[in-house]
Amino acid sequence: MLYTEKLHSFIGHKISEILILEEIKALISFGFKDITFLKKNKDSKINYYFSNPNLEKLYLENNLFTTDPCTQALLKTNALIVPWKTLPQKNLEFRMKTCQVKDGLSIQTKKECEFFLLGHLGADEAFMTKLLSSKESLETLFFLFKKISERI
Repeated sequence: MLYTEKLHSFIGHKISEILILEEIKALISFGFKDITFLKKNKDSKINYYFSNPNLEKLYLENNLFTTDPCTQALLKTNALIVPWKTLPQKNLEFRMKTCQVKDGLSIQTKKECEFFLLGHLGADEAFMTKLLSSKESLETLFFLFKKISERI
């Protein structure tokens, strides 16, 4: 499993927003309201980006890398995308309340190597319904996510 060590032994550094500013703006324009990235690197450290400082603080202080239902769903199913509607809603309350979103999805790059990128993207319900029913929108999202993965 990805996140099994103690907090301080696997936390890397915060990913600079400047590196992915264009892509963050594109995700916001696309309709996402909350953006989180977790990148496992060659040294097995997890670098991170949170658009919401409150969620970042909760994650780091409470070691949520090991218990976040969004992350665990991606890792356990090996799916490339997991809509939050498919997860137990009680487990998502902390994220939805902290980030003020009602829905979202989690996405990952293919794990062809030991280092990969996970993303958790919060939005409103109407946007998510529209996104998940559009092949073109999903392709655009995967393209954008791949671009982010290559930049960080």
